[in-house]
Amino acid sequence: MQQQTSPTDIQKEQITLLYRLSKIMHTMTDLSKALNACLRLMAKSLQMMRGTITLLSPETGEIHIHAPYGLIQEEQERGPFLKGEGITGRVIETGKPMYISNVSKNPLFLNKTRSRDLKKESISFLCVPIMLHQDIVGALSVDQLLSDTPSLEAELRLLEIIASILGHAAMECQRRMDIQKPTSHRPQDFIGSSSEMENVYQLINQPVKTVIISDSCYSLIYFNLVHCIAHVIVTDICFHLKFYQWIRFVLNWFTSF
Repeated sequence: MQQQTSPTDIQKEQITLLYRLSKIMHTMTDLSKALNACLRLMAKSLQMMRGTITLLSPETGEIHIHAPYGLIQEEQERGPFLKGEGITGRVIETGKPMYISNVSKNPLFLNKTRSRDLKKESISFLCVPIMLHQDIVGALSVDQLLSDTPSLEAELRLLEIIASILGHAAMECQRRMDIQKPTSHRPQDFIGSSSEMENVYQLINQPVKTVIISDSCYSLIYFNLVHCIAHVIVTDICFHLKFYQWIRFVLNWFTSF
């Protein structure tokens, strides 16, 4: 028979976790690696299934996953989030922590990364803001096995303390994110930031050159354009964009020849 952990032992484990997290933040010089190391440590100590540190871009207002745990690269790149969008967006917009006891039964949970099988997994989701000097830098979110309300409330308080430990490193990473990020060619009112979308945005911004082309080249250009747009629709547009914008773009671009 498995012995239950006493409240005193739980407190000792939490204090040990906080000490080790603080040590990571004060000894590692690479702050991005430090944040990832903190998530790995939390996974071991809190039985965390997945976790993310998201940062709010001061320049674009978008929310990007900066440090993930339990997500593959493709899942990490889905997004970005916007303020007020889903649980993470609401936490960053309001600066107030939130939890959901069962994500499969709450419509506010968007599962935007599509990293969870909501039909098979029974998951609780917790999210707290990362703040420094009253400024909201981002959010810390955690997936864990389905838990009751008292356990989630206690876990939420612990995550708030952890978020305060991560605050300085998160703000420094936030400061660098727009500097390191390549300039986007995205036109106004268009949504989507994947690599496929950036390739299309560059095509939109290229000046149209007047050329004389044969019927065969004309057909080839048409075929390649349709193929490109179809690929983007499958991978990104159907998830992010209003289709009528692309119909308008295709017609305007094609009639410019």
